[in-house]
Amino acid sequence: MTCKDYELRRKAVKLKGFVYSYIDRNFPGYIQSMDGIAWLRYGKTTLELLIENPVNLYRLLLEHYGDEDSADYAMKMIYLYPLSLFLGDPGLQEELLRCVKQGDEDRFKEILKRLLCSV
Repeated sequence: MTCKDYELRRKAVKLKGFVYSYIDRNFPGYIQSMDGIAWLRYGKTTLELLIENPVNLYRLLLEHYGDEDSADYAMKMIYLYPLSLFLGDPGLQEELLRCVKQGDEDRFKEILKRLLCSV
């Protein structure tokens, strides 16, 4: 199933809104703090990085937390869990984290696009 570019962009905006609300509600102040760091480093918010360049988001978390276990946990529970909820597949976070850690952004984006088109 394919969807038009404008439809995909519209759904991506809804996805970002959902993830932002989830993080802000469950981790008050977290996203604003991390967005400040992401903006200084990459000129993008963490949610833009999540969609466009998830490997850089993971690197940012790894540098911020200082160890792989903490970065994995933050990536999975703070960013990938609400993303996978929006896409209707809560178990997806493990596969997406694996893609990010392997540097396979193309696969990450392919999964994201396929599922966004079906939402």
